[in-house]
Amino acid sequence: MKSNPGHRPLLEVTHYAIAVDALAAAKEAEEPFAVAQATCTTHVFAAMTLEAFINAQYSDSHETMKLLDVTERLPLKIKWLMLPLLLGCDSTFDQGQQPFVGFTELVRLRNNRLVHFKPHREARLHGRPYESSDLLTVLADVQAAADSIDAVSAMITELHRLTGGRTGIPDFLSGARPLKLAWGATTGSSGSRGTASGRKVEEPERA
Repeated sequence: MKSNPGHRPLLEVTHYAIAVDALAAAKEAEEPFAVAQATCTTHVFAAMTLEAFINAQYSDSHETMKLLDVTERLPLKIKWLMLPLLLGCDSTFDQGQQPFVGFTELVRLRNNRLVHFKPHREARLHGRPYESSDLLTVLADVQAAADSIDAVSAMITELHRLTGGRTGIPDFLSGARPLKLAWGATTGSSGSRGTASGRKVEEPERA
């Protein structure tokens, strides 16, 4: 899969850094609302990382660029399931196994409970009128937020395996934080630039 270095802001790098920082804040926080605020941020930005990453893979591949108008309207889970097959691979994610199960839980939490929150849906979930403590109980779970971070790494790594290495494993998963590189690549700055994988590319020296 051909990358597209320097042609777009690398949002997945930024989103992942926000999610990781929020998880660290959740682990340090003592006040319940501070914990909830941090875990909510972790979940939302972990899901956004996976969305930005898979969209980039479709944009960076000659095989899938022609399908962008179609795939843009597809649910996030379907995009992940389709990509290995569109790249000619024999199999895709097992929806009943990890990491796809954790990914599905993350997407459901982000979409249904945090971003598109509806009290009546929460009431159906619990079988009684919604109470604000219901969601706060979810957001008090720091381990669940850590699981969301793990889902990012696991999904990207499994995609790499399924595609036989045609999709990359970005450096940001191992702790690299090339935020200036990611955004500097789009602003005409000199020096190093980012790539779609988050890896550093050195510009040639000018005489």
